[in-house]
Amino acid sequence: MDFPKKDFWDKSTKAGLRNFKKKTGRWKTGVLSAVFPIFKRDEAELFNTPAGGTGQQIFNRIGQGLHCCYVIRRRAGFEVISYDHLGKWGLQPEELHARAVANFRELIITDLTIYGDSDGMMFKIDGNMEAGLLLIDEIWEQIEEQLGERVMVAVPSRGVMIALGVSGNDRIGVLDKLVKEIYHEGGYPLSEQWYVRENNGWEVYNPRVL
Repeated sequence: MDFPKKDFWDKSTKAGLRNFKKKTGRWKTGVLSAVFPIFKRDEAELFNTPAGGTGQQIFNRIGQGLHCCYVIRRRAGFEVISYDHLGKWGLQPEELHARAVANFRELIITDLTIYGDSDGMMFKIDGNMEAGLLLIDEIWEQIEEQLGERVMVAVPSRGVMIALGVSGNDRIGVLDKLVKEIYHEGGYPLSEQWYVRENNGWEVYNPRVL
C-alpha cells in the first residue's frame, strides 16, 4: 500500500517541541545526548533479573504489549541501558526518561516525515524508533485537530507506525492485513493490536466504546 507524502507539521507544533526542549534542557555533549527511547513487546528478557538489579533493562509500560526501553544510539548500533548505567550516571529512571524524550523530540523536528491522509498515515524517522512517537502528545493532538476526530494507531514493529481516524474503521481491513504481515514477518515485532489515546496513555482500540 502506498502512502503519499504529506506535511502535517505546522509552525505552532514545531515551536511547541522546541519550547519543551528549553524547559527540560538540552544535552549537546557526552553520552546522554545519544540516549533515546526504543520500544519492545512483552518479552522475558525485560524481566530476567530482580527489579532494580544492575543488569535489568529499564522500561515503562506504555500500553498492552508496548514497553518503552532506553538505548544509547551509537554508530555500530544500540546499547541497551540498564540500572548499571544509571548508577554510573547518577540518574533516576524518571530523569533518564525525560532526557531520552527530549533527545527524541529534537530528532523528530528534522527527521520525521508523515505520509498519507485520513485514509491512512505512515510515519518515518529512521526505521528503528518510530514507535517512540507514542510518547509525543503534540503530534497526536495536531493530527486529531486536523482530522476532526480521534486517531487510532498500530505499531507492528518498533520501526513502523500506521494511523488513521477512528471513523475510518470501515477501511481498517486493508491496513490491518498490512499490520499483521509486518508483525509476523518483519523484524523487531511489537503488537498486532490497534490503540487509541486514553487517560494520558494508550489503550487497545475497542470500536464499541468510541
